[in-house]
Amino acid sequence: MLKFEFLLVVVGAAILLIGLYFARSIIRLMKEKRHARPWKFISILVIFFFLAYAFIGLRFANFNLLSSLSSETIVAYVFFFGAIFVLMVTYLNKAIFTNIFGLEMSDKEAVLKFIKFTDVPTKYYRKLLASFSIRCDVCQHEIVYRIPDIVRSHPKLDRGAVVRDSMGNKDYIFYIRHHCTNDFREIPVIHDASLEYRSQSKSRII
Repeated sequence: MLKFEFLLVVVGAAILLIGLYFARSIIRLMKEKRHARPWKFISILVIFFFLAYAFIGLRFANFNLLSSLSSETIVAYVFFFGAIFVLMVTYLNKAIFTNIFGLEMSDKEAVLKFIKFTDVPTKYYRKLLASFSIRCDVCQHEIVYRIPDIVRSHPKLDRGAVVRDSMGNKDYIFYIRHHCTNDFREIPVIHDASLEYRSQSKSRII
């Protein structure tokens, strides 16, 4: 029985090392170091779990290291930091999926957020709820979009809407996200000061 338990611990420790490799790979992919901080903390937690697994594994193999430290204490620490690990992973996944699929908010909330961000006159409120359509330059599918959709799809609105003001002429660049044939694309479209559609640029993979 102890051999089976020892084997489980060894396999679990090996899986943790694989997880640590993936966590370090994510850290290397992060362009902005501040975004890598949570993954660095997760890496530290994985290292702690690996050491705890190794400690328990040695106990199963009758190597009684640090006899003053009971197995129950180690298990309690693993449970506690395991809960923190689950919390961090679910939080990071929520942030990732929010960035992909967008925020949950009503049209009214989205419009109010857009007005606050752009200072667009409230007289254009109906235009803020209007539907527009463009065609993807790659798959040629028609894409219908509205400003509330742009707000929802960009948690950081400055990445989805840009206000340009040149010599008194104001316009807006909106970045429309689109699931293309084989990838995920963003299409820049230009609207004038009264929020009328004017033109679109080539899409780009994101």
